Amino acid sequence: MKVDFYRRIELMREALLVVNSQDCWKEELCGLSVNAISRWAVASGLADESAIVVSLTRISRKLGFLATRSQVAIVDDKENVEIELEADMQKLKATLMEFGSSESSFE
Repeated sequence: MKVDFYRRIELMREALLVVNSQDCWKEELCGLSVNAISRWAVASGLADESAIVVSLTRISRKLGFLATRSQVAIVDDKENVEIELEADMQKLKATLMEFGSSESSFE
């Protein structure tokens, strides 16, 4: 149980570090709640439907799913969600790399 908690925290930190490693934001993303993502998106000039915001929201929902479910009841779902989270994290990284490339081409 503790391992699952630490893994969720690790994934949250990874998402925040990946986003905040980009120098193009006016402020750092401080959390993965819907409100934190929305506030950061507005401050960063990103639309709710932008790939970055969609990826962050998807990651947030899946982390929330893992946090609120009983271990016994969702073993299969938990494994699938963890696999999906890893894929979502890779997609977020790729999207941010593309975003960073397009930002530098405008400067």
